[in-house]
Amino acid sequence: MRNKVLLHGHAGKDPEYKDISAKFKVAEFSLATTIAYNNDSGERVTQTQWHKIKGYNGFAGIINKFVRKGSEISVEGSLRYDDYLDKNGSKQVRAYVLIEDIIVHTKVSAVSTKPKKEPVDAPVDTDDLPF
Repeated sequence: MRNKVLLHGHAGKDPEYKDISAKFKVAEFSLATTIAYNNDSGERVTQTQWHKIKGYNGFAGIINKFVRKGSEISVEGSLRYDDYLDKNGSKQVRAYVLIEDIIVHTKVSAVSTKPKKEPVDAPVDTDDLPF
C-alpha cells in the first residue's frame, strides 16, 4: 500500500523558512481545507480543518518564494509524524504532510502581504502629445 495524501485549500499564513545548512532547507505552512454540507435540520454547515505542510530543499524554496497567506494551493505528499516532548516532558505526536508535488493556483502578487509601492505621477509634457 502507498502512503498518499492529496489536499486542496488555502495557506493560513506566510510560510516559515529555515536554512539549516548549505544542503538542507525546510519550509512549513498551515493549509486550511473546508467542507460544507447540510445537516439533518437542513442548515448549511461548514467545517474547516488545518493541516501542517512541510517541504525540504527544492520544495522549501518553492514554498518560500510562492506561498503566501491566502494562497490557493494543491499539495500531494505522504503523511508523516514528528515525536516531541512537551513542556511537561510528555511525548507528543504531530502529523504533517511531506510534499511530493505542489501547485500554487494564486499569483503571489494577488495575496502578498508586503506593502505595494504606489506609482509615482511623472510630469507630462503636453507639447509632445499628438493632439
